[in-house]
Amino acid sequence: MAVKFSAFTTRTGTLDASTRIVGYDDPAGTKTNVEFTLATLGANSGIYAADGTIGTTRKALITDTIQFRNAGDTSDIFIMNTNGTFALGDGATSLSNTNVIIGKGAKDNQASNTESVVIGNAAQIYNDVNQDDCVAVGDSSNVRHEGVAVGSASNHYGTKAVSVGYQSSAADNGISIGNLSGVIGGTTANVINIGYYSASSGANSIVINSSGSQANPSTANAFGVYMTSNTTPDLEVVGSGTSTLRTNLNVTGNMEVDGQAWGDLYDGGTIADGATFTPDWNNGNVQRILIATGAAITVANGTNVNNGATYILIMEQQGAGGTVTWGGKYEFPAATAPTLTSGAGKADVVTMIPYNATSVLCSSTLDFLTT
Repeated sequence: MAVKFSAFTTRTGTLDASTRIVGYDDPAGTKTNVEFTLATLGANSGIYAADGTIGTTRKALITDTIQFRNAGDTSDIFIMNTNGTFALGDGATSLSNTNVIIGKGAKDNQASNTESVVIGNAAQIYNDVNQDDCVAVGDSSNVRHEGVAVGSASNHYGTKAVSVGYQSSAADNGISIGNLSGVIGGTTANVINIGYYSASSGANSIVINSSGSQANPSTANAFGVYMTSNTTPDLEVVGSGTSTLRTNLNVTGNMEVDGQAWGDLYDGGTIADGATFTPDWNNGNVQRILIATGAAITVANGTNVNNGATYILIMEQQGAGGTVTWGGKYEFPAATAPTLTSGAGKADVVTMIPYNATSVLCSSTLDFLTT
C-alpha cells in the first residue's frame, strides 16, 4: 500500500540489512516510487565503490576514534583518537597519545612509554615501563629509554644508547655505528663501536674497525683502530696501561715527552769466529752482540739506516782475544778503529750517526765490565 512520505516514521537504532531507503525513479517515464537496500545504494551511488572528488573544504568533527580496518576486519590499518593517539600500519598499536607509531606491527607496548617515534615493520619500544623519549626506525628495530635505534634489527640492551646500522646493538650509554656493530646480546656499558662488525666488549672502550672482519677486543678503558688486521690493532691506546702504534710514525714539529722515551735492547746473539754481524736497525737503536772467545768477526754495514739517527752497538767479550773488522761505511776518528778490550765480561760501546749514504760517523767508549 502506498504511503505518503509525510506519513513515514523516523528509524531509531542501528541500520541493518532490513533497512530500506525510499525514493523516486523515472527510468522509463513512469515516475515510480522505489525502495533501495543500503547495499544497493552503496553499490550504485559511487560512495565507497568508486573514486570521487571532494570539491571544497570539508570538516569532520571526531568525538572518539577513527579506525580503518583490513578486509577481514581482524586488525587496524589506521587508528587516530581525539586525544592524539596515532598508529598507521596493519596491526600497528599505540597506547600513548604522545607517540607516533608507523609500520606493520609497530608498537609502543606500554602506556608509560611516551614521547617516542617508532617507524618500521615490527619496530617497537622495549616492553617495559617508562621507556620514553625513544626513536626506533627500521624493520624489527627495538629501542629503550632515551635511545635511538636506526636500522633493520637494530637493538638496545640498555638505556640512553645509540645504534645505527643493520643489526647494530648497544648497551647503556653506548654508541654503535655500522652494520653488525656492537656485541649482540652484550651488556657492557659505555662502549663506542664504529665500523662494520666492530664489536668491543671492553668497558669504557672505543673501537674503530675498517678491516672488513669482526674486531671484538675485550680490553677495558682502551681505544683501538683496526685497519690491516681484525685481531691486532694498528693503534691501541690503553688508559693507565701500555699503548701501541704498529706502524712508522713521522712527527712534523716538536715533540715533548714528560717521562722516558726508549727502545728495547736488541740482542744479536753470539758471533762465532769468521762470522759476520749485519745490524738491522729496525730491530732497535741499541743492540748488543757477544763475541766468541778469540773470534775474529766482521760488523758489516747496517740495514734500514736513517741519516741523523743515533745507533749504539755494545760488543761484549766472551773471553780473551776477540777482534772486529768494520764495514766500509764506518768512519772513526783519525780513520782508526778502536782496539777492543780483551777479557771475559769486558764490553766496548760504539756510537754511530749516519751522515750520508756512504758515511757513518762513529765514536767509541771502551773497557766496561758487564759482570
